[in-house]
Amino acid sequence: MALVFRTVAQLAGVSLSLLGWVLSCLTNYLPHWKNLNLDLNEMENWTMGLWQTCVIQEEVGMQCKDFDSFLALPAELRVSRILMFLSNGLGFLGLLVSGFGLDCLGFG
Repeated sequence: MALVFRTVAQLAGVSLSLLGWVLSCLTNYLPHWKNLNLDLNEMENWTMGLWQTCVIQEEVGMQCKDFDSFLALPAELRVSRILMFLSNGLGFLGLLVSGFGLDCLGFG
């Protein structure tokens, strides 16, 4: 009984960490990292992501433009890109390494 509980707990932990990693990867591409709204102009909302800047207007909808150059970005966006790539890469490596320690997977 203890082995079954331990295996279920391990699978639940790996499943939750996989979900966290997938959501972290998804967050990388969303354009809603920074809002650049003025309270005076309620007709349009500006949002800035790691990869593009978007403007949301009531009559037109959402229009996005990619950043031209990595070096032309503000410093906080450059650091955020690097840290998110590092986070996603290390999270993937952590998932791979934790898979080898599962009781339900037998190697050798």
